Amino acid sequence: MLKSEAELSRLAFESARVGSWNGSAKPSKKLTNAYLVVNDGKTLLLGLKKRGFGEGKVNGFGGKVDEDRESIREAAIREMREESGVVLEDMFLTAVLLYDYPLKQSTMEVYVYKATKYSGEIAESEEMSPRWVEASDLNFAEMWADDPFWMDKLLRSEKRQFVGWFDFSDDMSRVVRCKVDDVPS
Repeated sequence: MLKSEAELSRLAFESARVGSWNGSAKPSKKLTNAYLVVNDGKTLLLGLKKRGFGEGKVNGFGGKVDEDRESIREAAIREMREESGVVLEDMFLTAVLLYDYPLKQSTMEVYVYKATKYSGEIAESEEMSPRWVEASDLNFAEMWADDPFWMDKLLRSEKRQFVGWFDFSDDMSRVVRCKVDDVPS
């Protein structure tokens, strides 16, 4: 059985405390990151970030959660629609990942969602340029430095969840320390 957002978040923070994660003393900001994965995990929709935090990187689709107006899940659906033009039909929470960037005032508590079905037309937005990518052709040099540590877990075909935490270098180019764990069903 899949864990709820609250339960998966609790497990991520427990893992971080045990691992002496650097970000545990800072307040956290909730964000989403959603992925459309098709063809039994062999193909995924990614977007080239055109502006803002992460500009120039290839990533999933997501952003800030307005906790006064929407749930985390609703934020993931909204961000995916705004940034790619599609609505994820069978979306489920696959991970909670915690990030500490030394020069940021807060840590990032990222709720990662995955879907295999969608409706709508894929379209470029002001923020993202979507494109289909074969998993075998992923270019991690274009992506965030943490992605190689967990992307294989996202691409597996079964519905499994995982948690993780990442400490980045001051220039945000490298992962200094991290831990990623599967969550037992």
